[in-house]
Amino acid sequence: MAKQLIRLMFNVSNGAVIGAIPDGVSTGGLNPNEINIKTLEYDPDTEVYVGTFEKGSIKKIKDIDPAPDAAIIDEEMLNNETKEDLQHVYPLHRQLNIIIDMLNQSSIPNTEEFTEMKAFIDDLRAKNKARKDAYKANPDSYKFISRHEIQQSRRRRLGLD
Repeated sequence: MAKQLIRLMFNVSNGAVIGAIPDGVSTGGLNPNEINIKTLEYDPDTEVYVGTFEKGSIKKIKDIDPAPDAAIIDEEMLNNETKEDLQHVYPLHRQLNIIIDMLNQSSIPNTEEFTEMKAFIDDLRAKNKARKDAYKANPDSYKFISRHEIQQSRRRRLGLD
C-alpha cells in the first residue's frame, strides 16, 4: 500500500500513544495541555509507530515483530470468554444463592451482616414471586411471559427448535 499520513495523539504527561485521529476529524476540542499530536507518513500494511512522543518513530513491522502473522491471543479476551461461560451456566445471582444456601446450612455461625443480607434477598424473592403471581392471575390486564416462553421463542427464531 502507498504511504499515507497519520495523526497520532499522545498523553502529554507520559508521552504514551493514545490513538490515531481519523481523517477529517478536527483536533480543535483537544486540550494541548493534555494531548500532543504528531503527524507522520507511514505504510499501514508494513509499518507501525513504536515508542513515546519524544522517543518514538515509524518502524517496519518485520523489524520489530519476529512473527507478524502469528495469531494474537489476548489474555483479557480469554478471561472475558471464561467469565461469560461461567455466567451463562451460573449467573451471578445463582452463584450467590448457592453460596448463601451452603453457608446457611453449615455449622459456621451466621454473622449479622449475612443474616441481614439473606433476609433482604428472601424479601425481594417473595415480592418478586408475588408480582409474578399477580400478573399471571390477571390475563385480561397483563400478558405475562415466562422465562421458559422467552427461551422457547428465542430458540424458535434462531432455528434451534
